Amino acid sequence: MSLKIVYGRAGSGKTTYCLNELKKRIESGNQGKIIFLVPEQYSFQAEKDLIEVLNANGILKTEVLSFQRMAYRIFNEIGGITYPHIHPAGKSMIIYRILDKLKKEINIFSKSCDKEGFVNNVSSLISEFKRYNVDPKELLNAREEISENVLNEKLYELGIIFEEFNKTLAERYRDTDDDLTIAAKKLLENPIYDGAEIWIDGFISFTPQEYKMLETLLKQAKKITLTLCIDEFDPESLTDKLDVFRESKRA
Repeated sequence: MSLKIVYGRAGSGKTTYCLNELKKRIESGNQGKIIFLVPEQYSFQAEKDLIEVLNANGILKTEVLSFQRMAYRIFNEIGGITYPHIHPAGKSMIIYRILDKLKKEINIFSKSCDKEGFVNNVSSLISEFKRYNVDPKELLNAREEISENVLNEKLYELGIIFEEFNKTLAERYRDTDDDLTIAAKKLLENPIYDGAEIWIDGFISFTPQEYKMLETLLKQAKKITLTLCIDEFDPESLTDKLDVFRESKRA
C-alpha cells in the first residue's frame, strides 16, 4: 500500500493530474481495479472528463464512484442488503410515531412535537449522528458530564428517541445513513479491492464514516492518490480559524 497526497490551490491542476494518471494506467493494460472516487454531485462530470481525456466513447476499465456508490458496489458483490432502504418520508413517519409514543417520557421536545418542521429537524439530527458515528449510548453518557439542565434534558431525550428509532428500523428497514458503516465492515471481511489503484479527488474533508472506508481501502489498495485543496502543509496554520484551507489541512 502507498499513499500519495497531491495538493494545491483551486485551478492548480490536481484533477487534470489524476485524469492523466488514470489514462496512463488504462493504456498500460493494468489488470487490477482502477477507481476514481469523487463526491456524489461531481460523479457525472468526472465520468465525462475521463471520457474526454481517454478520447473514447465510454469507460469500461475504470469505475467512477462516490462513497455511496462504492457502498452499493460492495453490497452487490458480497451481500449486505437484507432489508429495503427506507424512504425519507417513511423515516419521518417513524420518528413522528416514536415522538407520540414517548410523549410521557420527554418534557423539552413534547411541546414541539406537533410543530411544522420539527420531525424533519430530528430526522436531520439522526442523519448527522450516524455520519459522525455517534450512537444513542454516547448521547445518554454525555449528559452525565453536563450540569446545564436544559442541555442535559435535550441529550437524554435525543438519546432515547434515537435508540427507539434504531430499534424500530431494525425490524423491517435499512437507513441509507448506515450504508458506509456497514460497507466498511463488509470490506474488512471481504477484501475485494486488494491490489486496486484508487484516485480520490474533489473532497474538502471527510466524515468519520468516510474515514472508516478510507482506512479499510488503505489496507487493501496497491496505491491511493488523494488530492487536497490547500496552499501548503503547515501544521501551525491549523490553529488559524480564519484559514480558508483549514478543513482540508485537518483532513
